[in-house]
Amino acid sequence: MFELMLLIRHSKTVRWFVTVLVTATVVFTSSSTCAAQTSHPTAPTTGGCFSVAGIANLQTSALSTIRPWAENEVQADAIDREVNFVAQWALGIFNVGPSVAYYDDKNSPNAFAHPTSTHGGVDGSIRLGVNLVYAEFRLWRMNLAEEARRRGTDPVTLVQENKGGSFFTLWAILGHEAAHILQIKKGAANHSRNTELQADFLAGWFFARLSAFEAFRQFKIEEAGLYAFWSRGDYQFNSPSHHGTPQQRAQAFSKAIRVGIVSGEKAWDASVKYRQSLGG
Repeated sequence: MFELMLLIRHSKTVRWFVTVLVTATVVFTSSSTCAAQTSHPTAPTTGGCFSVAGIANLQTSALSTIRPWAENEVQADAIDREVNFVAQWALGIFNVGPSVAYYDDKNSPNAFAHPTSTHGGVDGSIRLGVNLVYAEFRLWRMNLAEEARRRGTDPVTLVQENKGGSFFTLWAILGHEAAHILQIKKGAANHSRNTELQADFLAGWFFARLSAFEAFRQFKIEEAGLYAFWSRGDYQFNSPSHHGTPQQRAQAFSKAIRVGIVSGEKAWDASVKYRQSLGG
């Protein structure tokens, strides 16, 4: 099973995995097709980022690879490893230990957290929609190609020079879901806009922590995080899955960036104060 929390990737291999992601574009073919998605378990019903699925559905819906949705095996393996790497960072910084797996999100790209631990995890479970992950990969690939054109080079060269980065919008999403697991641990999780905005705030702290590492400083990770949340804002004020408007989500993320590099407990306290300031 896809136990991301238990699969540790050595830092020296990061460049190789991302290089494979780019190099694989050379062998992409438009005729490649995915396996029939109807052969996979049905996606759990979710309410916002918190699943309301039964535990049996949560267990059987877990998928170990994105391969049926990718354009080829090389690409799929590289994406799986990159997602594993992102999860290691997110769970490590938040100090939580849920199981992390894919699920088939059909035509509604999504990710969610669940309070029940499955597949050997603790603190709950995180599920990442395969269509969501693949969309973030395509966005990164497009941005990388544009950056290569701007520099007058090619994507593979950028990666070989350690300038290719990663799909940091996915880092933001996983940071948000890890924040939900932390809320679950602390008994502060419920279906509300303010819960979602607190998770956005904590994702901002996650990015502030990442920026402390030299390997991340050359990339526009904060810009990617802002885009991830602004683009997912909504105006469904009466919906239980309302996450906040684009402006509110971007503001929550930005406020935590300004809090800076602080400990997990201080970040949590700051997020609680921010949540209280939202009222409601």
